[in-house]
Amino acid sequence: MRILHAPHDYGGAGFKISRAQRKLGHRSDFAVFRSSYLRFPVDFVLRDEKGGWSRTKKLFFLLKCLQDYDIFHFHSESIFAAEFKDIPLLKKLGKKVIFHFHGSEIRGKRMHPRLKLADAHLVSTPDLLEYVPDGIWIPQPIDLDYWKPLSIEKKERAVIIIHAPSHRKKKGTDLIISTIEELKREGYPVELSLIEGKPYDSLKDHYQKGDIFMDQIIIGAYGNFSIEGMALKKPVCVFIKEEILPLYPKELPVINTNPKNLKQNLKKLIEDENLRKELGEKGRTYVEKYHDVKEVALKCLSIYQNC
Repeated sequence: MRILHAPHDYGGAGFKISRAQRKLGHRSDFAVFRSSYLRFPVDFVLRDEKGGWSRTKKLFFLLKCLQDYDIFHFHSESIFAAEFKDIPLLKKLGKKVIFHFHGSEIRGKRMHPRLKLADAHLVSTPDLLEYVPDGIWIPQPIDLDYWKPLSIEKKERAVIIIHAPSHRKKKGTDLIISTIEELKREGYPVELSLIEGKPYDSLKDHYQKGDIFMDQIIIGAYGNFSIEGMALKKPVCVFIKEEILPLYPKELPVINTNPKNLKQNLKKLIEDENLRKELGEKGRTYVEKYHDVKEVALKCLSIYQNC
């Protein structure tokens, strides 16, 4: 198959899936409008430093794509025209169009009528199925060969809580910070490692040093940060909405944490090293079963073939 992933790199999904599809013998490339602060590798950057993309360059890239690709796997947005006007054109020319929703572009909104022309709709988290009723949940992918846990030498030190928000307000960061400060005043041996704005290839070194992964406490679904924590055998606290819990596998090994039980859950993990180890082992097993990029890539290929 000849596949183009574009034009956003939310959590590196397009990059990870395209590279896994290449290893499976397919041509699969990744284009973005502009690279994000995470700096995932890409094959094409379409806009210049000021965000511009001339009509000539856009037309040239469109013609190249029509010649080079049969499947257009769009992540959150199409690329050649505003308001998804390029989707009818691609369909008339016999191309398959896959639209992959990742969060804020659909959460709480109605699907644009032209998006209904896509051959398949994918969602990265099951809570988005509320807004994309015919969607297929494709678990966020992770490269488990890269995200391998390391044995950290145990010394008498504070328990390190890792929190890496992409958006402080949406993740509940202020409350997380104040709660950890409160625990410190109460004498708990705990430190917060707040990681923001770091490129992707530097994250693993920071994450390995942590003991607890503290994800969002507001949105209601787990994302890449939780997956990376589980892959590294770290216990994860994250808020999962009650109504979407049944959509996840029953063995999901996270501590469901909201603003009301945040302090209590952190206390439990700080005090119980054995519980941290147990959840860490279960987390690695979980992501190996459900989030391995090789399996995600195969699932996408199956969808392309059958839609």
